[in-house]
Amino acid sequence: MTTAKKSAPNKSATKAKKAAKPAAAAPAPVAKPAPVATPAPVAAPAPVSTTTIGLVLGALLTGGVIATALQSSVVPSSPGNGQSAATDAQIEAYIRANPELILTVVREYSINKEKESKAQAVNLVKTNDGKTVFGNPDGDITIYEFSDYNCGYCKRSFGELMELVQADGNIRVVIKEMPILSQSSYDAAMLSLAAAELGRYDEAHAALMQWPGQLDDAALDQIVADLGLDKNELQEIAASDAIQDILSQNREAAEALGVSGTPAFVIGDEFIPGAMPKDQIEALIADIRNGES
Repeated sequence: MTTAKKSAPNKSATKAKKAAKPAAAAPAPVAKPAPVATPAPVAAPAPVSTTTIGLVLGALLTGGVIATALQSSVVPSSPGNGQSAATDAQIEAYIRANPELILTVVREYSINKEKESKAQAVNLVKTNDGKTVFGNPDGDITIYEFSDYNCGYCKRSFGELMELVQADGNIRVVIKEMPILSQSSYDAAMLSLAAAELGRYDEAHAALMQWPGQLDDAALDQIVADLGLDKNELQEIAASDAIQDILSQNREAAEALGVSGTPAFVIGDEFIPGAMPKDQIEALIADIRNGES
């Protein structure tokens, strides 16, 4: 039996296969890290100007908070006109070391402004007494009342005020007509203000305050008749610019004082935004007379 010869491997093919084997890819070069940016220098805080320091110092001195400290070791006296740079630096350092003083001064400033506004409003109430007065016209105490003829609390306060005026004998009451509740409140105010021009205010005011029930047209006509006044004359006076000016001035004073309802009182320099019991009014009057309010 004849055996077939094994063919020898083809060296050329082997070499070709070896040549066909893909070569390994060369590793990609590692990228160099980007250089770290140098941080921008932090800007130094802007120096506080002499003007700003002066304003703050002025506020602090006005408030009386650091006056003593500045007069002693904190701020030496500065010769000549204006402050030296060293003084400004010391002031700034003191304020930065004691920032709570700024808040204290702001609070004190707000309180002082509120007191100032209140004093101006109280003076505005007192500038035009007009003819709506009852009690002792030369009394040493004046009570100002913002009032509406349809206000139940005003009616109650009127009774207590009358008792106080009669018992004391030295109290003057000025009514600031403030009709805010209804049209009949406005009509009643017109009646009383017109009566004031005829020298009959105290009578008209008492009649309107003591009227039982709502002050409608029929009630107002009855009051005019009871007082023996001429309705047409009253209406003519009520339509005048002078009467409208009184109401405008009363509204202006009420807004300045912060009056939002009736009754409201000014006694001395004290503003009372609401009804006040008779005994408390008596106590306040006693304090005013004793110089304690």
